[in-house]
Order: sequence, then structure tokens, then C-alpha cells
Amino acid sequence: MARIREKQNYVGISICSGRIKQQRELNTNFVLEQYRSKEVRARLSRGKLSDITLLKFSYCLPRRVGDEAPLFFGEEAELSGHESQIQTTPIVGPSDESYYLNVTGISLNGSILPIDPKLFISESDYGVAIDSGSQYSMLVDGVYQAVRKAMVSYFVDEWLVQPLNKTKSGMDLCYDITDIAAAATTIGGGEGPGSQLFSVAPPMVFEFDGAHLELKEETTFQLFDEFKEFCLMMGASKDFSGNIFGAFQQFNHRFEYDVGASKLSFAPERC
Repeated sequence: MARIREKQNYVGISICSGRIKQQRELNTNFVLEQYRSKEVRARLSRGKLSDITLLKFSYCLPRRVGDEAPLFFGEEAELSGHESQIQTTPIVGPSDESYYLNVTGISLNGSILPIDPKLFISESDYGVAIDSGSQYSMLVDGVYQAVRKAMVSYFVDEWLVQPLNKTKSGMDLCYDITDIAAAATTIGGGEGPGSQLFSVAPPMVFEFDGAHLELKEETTFQLFDEFKEFCLMMGASKDFSGNIFGAFQQFNHRFEYDVGASKLSFAPERC
């Protein structure tokens, strides 16, 4: 089930042909439901809807709250105009489960993190779930702690900035905006909160089977103006025994699900 909410960094989703109405049926079994005008739930689970599983579908999640997220089916779902940037990785696991991907590693600032590959495999041996209904990526403790340790070391070594001991945003790893603004100024990033602050974040790459997805600075960190915090938008899994590649890390990419061929293709796109 794909679920996208308009909440902080969530965005609304709409079919490209127009606004979704409550309980509007498409292709016999495909139902979109709108809740309180802010939540839309799309039943796109593998093996649950034959009309959907026979078709390709794709979506592109915009970074800015309030922008529409287009959802495409059939031929319109195919990636076009991105040929040199399209990457493809297998969708693994049974056809009646969620969409799982084989992740082989994570790199930060050009270095592969020391993570046991077995930690990327769920208890059911399926891999990492890709889910647009999860606000950000949730990683099992061993994976998250490796990412957190490397991120803290980078900010200390590169910018002499320490993380906050306590956060107000609810995220685990955050920095004071004042410290980040000072670091951004040293590299000509400008002063004060704004997009320039993201220039201090290191490049991060998720390595998949046969593909890799480079996270831009604005898909790793979020600026919480109300709390004066600059936070890593990833966390440790609590209610899920495996890893989830969430919506925040999917921003400004088009993802094409070819369910029949069990493959996922993606390419950068300004949504």
C-alpha cells in the first residue's frame, strides 16, 4: 500500500488527470481514498490488485510541501527523456508482499560504511522495503548507528560542529542552525537559514543490486525553523524489524514500478 500524507515534509498526491474525489474507482479495483482533504491512500500492493499488477506505475514526489505528486499508469508511467540517467534494480520477495530491494551498501562522502550486508536483509530474507508511506528511511539499529557515527565524524572533522544533546524536532541527530549557518558561511554558502545551509551536508549513496541512488543534501537533512534545528531525516527502526527506504529520500526522483517484470527503475526529475 502506498500512502502519502501532507504533514511537515509529506506531500499530497493526485492523479495527473485531475483532483481525486473520495472513493473514486479507477480500473475496476483501484481505489483512491481522500481523508480530511489531506491524506490520500493508494492501494498499490503487490498481488492484491490484478489490474494494477498487470500495469506499470510510477510517481514523483516533490520536495516542497503542498505541491502535487503525479501518479502515472501504463505507457504514461514509463521513464522517458532520462535514458542516460535511468537505473534499474530487481524487486525481490514474493508477489504478495511489499516491494523489497537488494541493498548492498551505503557510502558517505565517497567512503563505503562498515556495515554487515546481512543487516540489509529482513527477517523474511527479502531486503529493504521501499515505501512512499513512510515519511523518512528507518534503518535497523546496526545500519543506523553506522550512518549516525559516520555523519557525526564528518561534521566534527569538516566543520568542528557537534550534534545537539537533546532535540525538539523529534529526530535523533540534529545540529543547531547557528552552527550550521557559520559553517555554510566559510564556504560561501551565505548567512542565515535557507537552502545554502544544505551545502554543508556530505553526499550519501544507497547502493542497490545493479544501481545506486545518490541522495542530494536536501534529501538527507531537513531544516526545522521553529526549533532552530538542522536534522538528519533518518531514524532507527522501532515498529518494523527491517529497513525501510522512505519518502524523504525519494524526493525529486521518478520511480517506475514494473510489477510484472519485478523491477524498479528510477531517474532524477524535478517533480
